[in-house]
Amino acid sequence: MQMNQHGFNENYQFENFTEKNGNEWAKVGALAVVQNLGTLYNPFYLYGQPGAGKTHLIQSVGNQVLKENPNTQVKYISAKDFADECLEASKIGDLEQFRKCYSNLDLLILDDIQALSEMAISVQDELITIFDLLRRQQKQIILSSSCEVDELENFNPKLTLRFKLGLIVSLSLIEK
Repeated sequence: MQMNQHGFNENYQFENFTEKNGNEWAKVGALAVVQNLGTLYNPFYLYGQPGAGKTHLIQSVGNQVLKENPNTQVKYISAKDFADECLEASKIGDLEQFRKCYSNLDLLILDDIQALSEMAISVQDELITIFDLLRRQQKQIILSSSCEVDELENFNPKLTLRFKLGLIVSLSLIEK
């Protein structure tokens, strides 16, 4: 697995994403995000069962954005790692710097957002703050999850409301 400096698997490209079982719409939406970063579908919320191709598709967005503009400030991170960073920043009293790092991004990709259901409420509150900062600046947010927004358990309703502000697309498992 070849990873680039941003943590993207370089093999995850739009060209090799399998389009079956209605997954064409997810790819069309992801391509539209690349062409209209921060403006058209923000956030872009992608959900489906494990193995459906969510990570492939969201990393394809990151790879394509960087291919078209290598100076774009991009961060790909799992929700668990985001929570760990947030809790560490809170512990050492450096939440302002944490927010600043995230607010300087052009594209934030949060994978497996459902993992935040098991984290401290303060993490969700920080995500709301960062979410609002990024959207206000028309910076793109991409989220992946194993479930629909309304099925997220133990989530702040203010956060799930924000997830619904953009495009929500499902991915189906490919039948073999």
